[in-house]
Amino acid sequence: MYPLSKMLASSVFFFVSGAVCASTMTFNAVDNGWYDNSGITSPSNTNTWTGFDGSSVYRNSFYNFDVSGIAAGQVITSATITFNGNNGNYASPDATETVQIWDVTSTTPGLGSSVSVYNDLMTGVEYGQTNVSAANGSSMPTFSVTLGSVSFADILADGQFSLGAHISTLRSGVNQVLWSGSGAMPAAYLTVNLQPKSVPEPSSLALVGLGLVSLIWRRRRPG
Repeated sequence: MYPLSKMLASSVFFFVSGAVCASTMTFNAVDNGWYDNSGITSPSNTNTWTGFDGSSVYRNSFYNFDVSGIAAGQVITSATITFNGNNGNYASPDATETVQIWDVTSTTPGLGSSVSVYNDLMTGVEYGQTNVSAANGSSMPTFSVTLGSVSFADILADGQFSLGAHISTLRSGVNQVLWSGSGAMPAAYLTVNLQPKSVPEPSSLALVGLGLVSLIWRRRRPG
């Protein structure tokens, strides 16, 4: 009987240990581009030029992700968007620019021109922001923005997730552009850390399992 009880105890330990394992999933952008302040976008253009051209055109960029691979019932513990480096140039006289990441509630960006989509990419719920530093004219660095917990429900909503990027440190009449001359596809990727929705309490499971093993052993030991 000892081998059986040992096997049951090992199974309980394996189940308890496996129940609390978290997982990480990464999703490349399936589309990225920009909208300008007149509402124009180019569906075939993967340029993510963001900022102000010093004359009259402002642009915000967008990033679409297919997150349908996240299984139903899972819980997000953290999320990050990472922008790939060497994708266009940092074109600004300022050593640092602040990039804000916004939710998207309008139609999926990139499907057609719309002033409302341009506005949506810099308004609503802000998921996070970070400062980006580089020399004027140098290649864009790789950088990440941690998304706040307010983004988690949106990521899980319907298998599709979009983000808007906006420079909040623009100055009137000054050319301040990130990703100038870019064109990479994907330009960014989303990293999501997950855990099972229902994680049994390890101590409770262990006690139940050991209790069962003990009961079997007591019932079958010689009288």
